[in-house]
Amino acid sequence: MYVTSPYEIPASFESKYTGFEIVADEKSGYYRVGHIYEDGPADKEWLDIKEGDYIISIDGTELNIPFNYWKILNHTINERVEFVLTSDPSSDEKRVNRIKLVDFWALYSLRYYEWVNSNRKKVDELSGGRIGYLHIPSMGGRSLARFKKELVEFRLKEALIIDVRNNGGGNIDQQLIDILERRPFGRWVNRGSNPR
Repeated sequence: MYVTSPYEIPASFESKYTGFEIVADEKSGYYRVGHIYEDGPADKEWLDIKEGDYIISIDGTELNIPFNYWKILNHTINERVEFVLTSDPSSDEKRVNRIKLVDFWALYSLRYYEWVNSNRKKVDELSGGRIGYLHIPSMGGRSLARFKKELVEFRLKEALIIDVRNNGGGNIDQQLIDILERRPFGRWVNRGSNPR
């Protein structure tokens, strides 16, 4: 699609995301709030958005199945979009919320960290807190820095699960092996502190 212009400048747009899944409820004819991503734009106490809420409208446009809500989310001008929600579509009680939308990479990050935290909680529960869990998303400098930080965080664990599923690749494998093979040769302990 192109804007009418002597220079033929392409018109572009970027899909924006709400921080929660939008699911169709065929029975009611409305869309509903599905899973809300932890720490995302919709996961704010003051917004009072709950999973299962019915979405009455987005940005002033009434929302019924099968209306394509991406027509709104793909062409937003403002950073925040108004959602009208209710727990019961037959009720007159409606809640108006202005949600700050996020781009694809912010949503990807929310999904990723929620997945990591879910794995971490599961390992913690199954091991009774004795085993730590960390994920290495890629073999780059940022992942190496995060790996070092999390090793310190889990230093008192009896064992560690290092997950490399869906790793994007890179070249820090030698540094990781070097760190994992090292044995401690000493440590600092302040006088009067509890040496752990």
